[in-house]
Amino acid sequence: MDNKVDNRFNKSVIFGLIAGISIFVIGFGVLLIMYNYWIRTQFVPNLKGLFGYKASALGDSICLPIFIGSMVAYVYYFYTHVNFKYKYQLPILAGGLSAFLGAFIQVTWLLNDNIVPNWSIPKAHHFNYAGWYHAFFFVLIFFLVGYLFTAMFIAEKAIKKESNSSRNFSMEFL
Repeated sequence: MDNKVDNRFNKSVIFGLIAGISIFVIGFGVLLIMYNYWIRTQFVPNLKGLFGYKASALGDSICLPIFIGSMVAYVYYFYTHVNFKYKYQLPILAGGLSAFLGAFIQVTWLLNDNIVPNWSIPKAHHFNYAGWYHAFFFVLIFFLVGYLFTAMFIAEKAIKKESNSSRNFSMEFL
């Protein structure tokens, strides 16, 4: 690798690590602080807590930061050099549609008469402070995944096109 590629690779790793650590802190980290506060002030023995779900205990703390961090690293390394007319608009649109889906899921949880109560949804139709925070975080993650998947798709198309032609990451497939 030449210095320019080495530098781009190093930056992509750094941005991926920053993204992964940020997702860990603003997701699992904040919810862990809220959960510890809930245990001390509002604990209800029959409600499942933060560690009662594999999705939060393993997914939010380990898988989600690695997933988002890896996607950010990939997108930074490959996508930043793509020439495409809708380079920013298409991922933002996909992220917006994904965020809408995430918000819809949260609304269905809030409107569900038969929801199983837990530490962040202590009764039907009611999020507590942690539930509202988790709802906004959930929508943010849906936006990021939609945005990053679309950017990865565009970058992958550009890489395939580049390997089949002499042009430098130009895209004319849309």
